[in-house]
Amino acid sequence: HEYEKELRRAHALDFDDLIARVVELFSVSEEVKEGYSRRFKHILVDEFQDTNPIQMAMVEQLASTHGSLFAVGDDDQSIYSWRGARVEHILEFENLYQNTHVIRLEQNYRSTQTILDAANHVIANNRGRKGKNLWTAGDRGEKVALTVSTDEEAEAHSVLQQVLLFVSQGHDLKEIAILYRTNAQSRALEDVLKLGSTPYQIIGSVRFYERTEVRDILAYCKLLANPADNVNLKRILNVPRRGLGKGTYEKLAGLAEERNTSIMSVLRSGSFDLARAQTKRCGDFVRTFERLQEIANTCEAPRVIEAILEEVKYTKHLKENYPDAESRTENVEELVAAADAYAESAEDPSLPAFLAEIALVADIDTFDEEKGQLTLMTLHNAKGLEFDCIIITGLEEGLFPHANSLENDDSLEEERRLFYVGITRARKRLVCSYANMRRRMGVIEGGRPSRFLYELPENCLEGSVEVDALQSRSEGPLFAGSGYSGASFSNFPVVGKTAQHREFEDYSQEVRFAVGMRIRHDNFGKGVIRRVEGTGENLRVTVIFDGGGERKFLAQFAPMYPL
Repeated sequence: HEYEKELRRAHALDFDDLIARVVELFSVSEEVKEGYSRRFKHILVDEFQDTNPIQMAMVEQLASTHGSLFAVGDDDQSIYSWRGARVEHILEFENLYQNTHVIRLEQNYRSTQTILDAANHVIANNRGRKGKNLWTAGDRGEKVALTVSTDEEAEAHSVLQQVLLFVSQGHDLKEIAILYRTNAQSRALEDVLKLGSTPYQIIGSVRFYERTEVRDILAYCKLLANPADNVNLKRILNVPRRGLGKGTYEKLAGLAEERNTSIMSVLRSGSFDLARAQTKRCGDFVRTFERLQEIANTCEAPRVIEAILEEVKYTKHLKENYPDAESRTENVEELVAAADAYAESAEDPSLPAFLAEIALVADIDTFDEEKGQLTLMTLHNAKGLEFDCIIITGLEEGLFPHANSLENDDSLEEERRLFYVGITRARKRLVCSYANMRRRMGVIEGGRPSRFLYELPENCLEGSVEVDALQSRSEGPLFAGSGYSGASFSNFPVVGKTAQHREFEDYSQEVRFAVGMRIRHDNFGKGVIRRVEGTGENLRVTVIFDGGGERKFLAQFAPMYPL
């Protein structure tokens, strides 16, 4: 209410008003509506499947006199219901407007026939559609590749190797894109790309460690590691809001300068001339900080971050202040996952060591104008774009399709349309990837392949993939669809080991691991077992790899075996 009042006071309109106020004006003034509807004899609406009710009302008002409405759209690409778009507008067009003539544009000038067949086969599972069959006069093209990785870090390494393989085959980096369902998924990819000095850009989003919510939590972390850090104290003193605004900060900063000390020292001294309410709030902040510092001095980095989130009620702060709170919460959870991944393999899992690690990752300058940049983006942001090579990551139940869609048929169909959009961004090559495990808020969760992968037609999947170049770098092998029946992923053999034809799920079932044992891991190469913990399904194995680095795995999911 206050926002709308301020807009009126400023004689201003915001973006939504550009349509809403027009509809309101046309509704109260028949004369104005008729004047505009007579002025425009023909109305053309592009991306018609994305219209929302208020946009549709304006279209109907403008077309009310002449009735000449030309709508261009693809019901199979309606992916914005969360913005209010209604696919029913295009599905019911003939019922809304009599004498409608429908022209199907089924010839495709972008993708190979294999990619189009995959897209046609997947989207045919949706019931709410008009129906069409894309075809091209171009080449049949390469088959769709499938990759399986142990976890999100292994998936990121596998994706990087696939990118390098595409480049070695003559594709420019700028013609390769990595797509994912949620922004938070970019974190593991960015870490690997930066360490590999691969230039990249993120479309429609800021880089993971530069996102507001991630920077907020890292500011708490940095202040715990260094209480004299005035820059980060300024950032979080009133985040979440605790009544310590700009005026309070400036008074505290002035005192710190006079005393030649840090602002935190001033706060801890309790010696400052502020109003009683402000003094109490400052005391509450100091007590919160000191409780967190005790945790930071004794616990590993991921547990410290979880404590920060709990102590300051940061998730509640996101829900109360951001319309996209769910996405921001996922980013915060991914920061915890990053800290967990670090702590599992690091000699020093403390908070300062973790901060040093991500500072090194985040500060590498990888831009290279000569070679162009790899593109990372969500599937929603990819709509309307095209690339020679597309890699779709995170194809797991609960991630893609997203968990929020699993209980609703309409939402699930929209997720399938989103997959269809991702497939049809590819001109020549398409890779679909999923991981067997993924970290969420410090918990390693087993993943199941997305139902959409089961909907890919067998004749579009690769029977074999040349992976010698990948294996020589000791990174994740590609999994191909040889023997894939369309009913079970257990038939996917490990490419390059077809003599054994071991199924992924059976890698570690009958293997007894012991400290000192030499093993080979399909993602990370050869190594030595340093530690064995737990039993049965909870058996964990820590491995030091020949190529450097130490990692911990759940044995039942780890694709490794004794040498």
